[in-house]
Amino acid sequence: MQVFLLAVAIGFPIALLFAWAFEMTPEGVKLESELDRNQSITRATGRKLDFAIIGVLTIAVTFFALDKFVWTEGAKPAETAQSSIAVLPFINMSSDQEPEYFSDGLSEELLNLLAKIPELKVTSRSTSFFYKGKDFKIADVGRELGVKHVLEGSVQRSGDRIRVTAQLIDVAEDVHIWSETWDRTMDDVFAIQDEIAQAVVDGLKIRLLGDLPATDRTAPEAYALYLQAMQLLNHRNAESTLQAEVLLQQALEIDRYYIPAWLELGRAYQLGGGVGAWHPIESFPKARNAAIEVLRMDADNVAALATLARIALRYDYDVESATEYLERAKSLRPDDESVRQIESTIAFRSGNHDSAIRFSESAVDRDPANTNRQVRVGADLHDGATIHRREGILS
Repeated sequence: MQVFLLAVAIGFPIALLFAWAFEMTPEGVKLESELDRNQSITRATGRKLDFAIIGVLTIAVTFFALDKFVWTEGAKPAETAQSSIAVLPFINMSSDQEPEYFSDGLSEELLNLLAKIPELKVTSRSTSFFYKGKDFKIADVGRELGVKHVLEGSVQRSGDRIRVTAQLIDVAEDVHIWSETWDRTMDDVFAIQDEIAQAVVDGLKIRLLGDLPATDRTAPEAYALYLQAMQLLNHRNAESTLQAEVLLQQALEIDRYYIPAWLELGRAYQLGGGVGAWHPIESFPKARNAAIEVLRMDADNVAALATLARIALRYDYDVESATEYLERAKSLRPDDESVRQIESTIAFRSGNHDSAIRFSESAVDRDPANTNRQVRVGADLHDGATIHRREGILS
């Protein structure tokens, strides 16, 4: 479209010049000054030019419509997102290194909170945490992750007091959009997260179609147990998974209605079935029960619906039920990362390999440092090509 419009812009003055200096006759093109007016066929030529202009305009409108509504239909979320951001792990500034789970957990909670904003593209946790403890330049992070903004900061905790500093940085300009510090008690940690999310939205001038997502509240003791369990689950082994289950059960004893702890418990059981903490026959029904418990409290919880869809696929081998859960989740948050992963799996199992590859590539775009995502794209490409070859041979 840009090339077409440029050609029209260049060609118009040239066409205007020729129209003024020359005229078409039955014997061909002649200079206006040499023309006998009795030989002029201006009216006939004008009608031909009218048809030519109409044809050119029709082509232009057709190209515009195709570019606007057809060729961009399969675009990745990364290409259409209004704003993009990476939440880097906040630095632990506490004198005691033991509470590092707190700074990591706070960073991850902020990431998850921002990821619930449809108008914002957020890089996944595994890619953001790839930079933890490493020397880097913000410009390099922006280029490598394909984001326009970076949120970074630090956490300092001493007893019941907490200090959180956060900075929102424009990658291209390498300037701070804002920088703030919160000095509060542990009881205010959830308010801090909400205020940071609001500051990000305000700083990026994002116009939300709905309300800003809010952090789930609980007792500080339950929250600390929950964050410790999150860090243990990220180790992805049997021992840490078993320890995480104990901590999450303790958190739920303090607050049985704390939804994030139920979701993390479901993740523990799903993960545990794969790393040897439990047999899948034992772990997947427990993961299902945790998701159902969440839906009793929040019928529109996308993470719980995604969990049920995943279990239906991996444990029940029930594509129909998985699709029903997926459609409910998509209607609530179509760009959710877990939803798109399940959509990719269902698409591939249903024989829609092109869509499966597109969804897998979208996951890599949001999580480029995750090798599992890249392997998945390679597997989809390989399997899809193999099936296409077989279909070609059979046909």
